[in-house]
Amino acid sequence: MLLTGLSDAAAAALAAMRVLGEFREPFSISKLEIFMTASIGISISAAGSTPDELLRDADTALYRAKIEGKARYVMFDEGMKTQVSNKLRLESDLRRSLDAGELTLHYQPEVDIKTGRILGFEALARWPQADGSFIEPAEFIPIAEETGLIVPLGAWVLETACRQMAAWRTSDRRLRHLVMGVNVSPRQLQDSDQLVEQIRRNLRRSRLRPSALRIELTESTILGDDPQMAERLHRLKELGVGVAIDDFGTGYSSLTYLTRLAPDCIKIDRSFVSDIDTHEDKAAIVGALLSLGQRLGIDVTAEGVETKAEARLLESLGCTRAQGYLFYRPLEAEAAEACLLAGLSR
Repeated sequence: MLLTGLSDAAAAALAAMRVLGEFREPFSISKLEIFMTASIGISISAAGSTPDELLRDADTALYRAKIEGKARYVMFDEGMKTQVSNKLRLESDLRRSLDAGELTLHYQPEVDIKTGRILGFEALARWPQADGSFIEPAEFIPIAEETGLIVPLGAWVLETACRQMAAWRTSDRRLRHLVMGVNVSPRQLQDSDQLVEQIRRNLRRSRLRPSALRIELTESTILGDDPQMAERLHRLKELGVGVAIDDFGTGYSSLTYLTRLAPDCIKIDRSFVSDIDTHEDKAAIVGALLSLGQRLGIDVTAEGVETKAEARLLESLGCTRAQGYLFYRPLEAEAAEACLLAGLSR
């Protein structure tokens, strides 16, 4: 849209709000009401601006509007050029690295909080760089989600983690209790047929028992308004794999959902565990969640345990399973195996 005769940016924003307002009303097509949303990017002409530059800047602002959640408008500013350029470069590099098999998995142990015995692992994708550093997952996972790269990335994580866990469990009969947790994104879960087939195929190829695999989903994913969520989770559980709710306590935390979806495990978010020894309210919440899990027959794991004081208080509250830097940081496969062997020797 080319708007002329406007006095300033505020007038352009007002016009954009009017357009968005029109989209709040449904479109009638073949007696059906279709609801749509719009994202709008705005660029303001300046002295010397060319049509191509105006379109490019509006498109950049539109890209930002979509990133920020759609159904909104964004006004272009010069700082967006660098941000969008960096994002596009990161997306291109991630696609190339994924195709070249350059990503790796680290494994963070989950332990018995009293004995330190390793009960299982959570598989975590890592993106190494040429200089030995790593790009933080918080930086590249959202891009993978947005672009759809999370689907092939998730498939690779699932395959690699299953193969690794099968190798560990078969190397020594004393390791047959281990369970591998694999995070699954909302985008992967949308196509439940494909996800179920991927899990079934990887279990078969790796000869891993279904009970040795646990699918982990964030609370916001599993406790949303999706009416098909219960059916999707039921299909996963029919395979014999476990289902865990990650980051529990940060979203809806509906007890109704817990009873209806029947997860095997909830992982208490680190925000409730951090400094729990000095915050009575946190201790009360965690204690209630532990009691709830025990009554419902659901395993409860405390995430983000970093101090001995936190671990002692969690243990006094009845927590038996924990994960965090106090025990182990995420480890490369070789280091994780060394920890397992050291545990066996003890």
